[in-house]
Amino acid sequence: GVCDNPSPATDPVLVIPPFPRVPRGTNGGVSLAGTAASVAGGLLIGAFYFVLGLPFNSARAPRQWMLLVVGALAGAIGSMIDSVMGAMLQANWLDTKTGKVRSHPPTLEEQKLRPNELRYISGYNILTNEQVNLVSCTLTACICWFLQILF
Repeated sequence: GVCDNPSPATDPVLVIPPFPRVPRGTNGGVSLAGTAASVAGGLLIGAFYFVLGLPFNSARAPRQWMLLVVGALAGAIGSMIDSVMGAMLQANWLDTKTGKVRSHPPTLEEQKLRPNELRYISGYNILTNEQVNLVSCTLTACICWFLQILF
């Protein structure tokens, strides 16, 4: 996670109601620092595009500053899409012995050997993390394409 402070006040909350606190690493968990990092990353990409595009788009330069806004929005929107999909479409299990979050349900053998050590957190085992990333990136790109038409 972005935060290294292990206090419960900085633990992420699940992006879907009732918004419980969840362990770091849980798919769909969001924190203020993580969301700020997503916005900053989008802003940075928008800034690079702005600076590198100025020599080629000098006629449109006054409107190029909107790339910063679109970049920041893309970071925020993409992060939220990924978090909502992760919370709902990826299974989240906590291994209470190690404190690690895993994205696959326990096998029948694990359930027998470790009945109280694996706790369900949220989500359904529908998509993998890679599939969620693909869909959220595609949706974010489509939304940004639409935003650039508006600006």
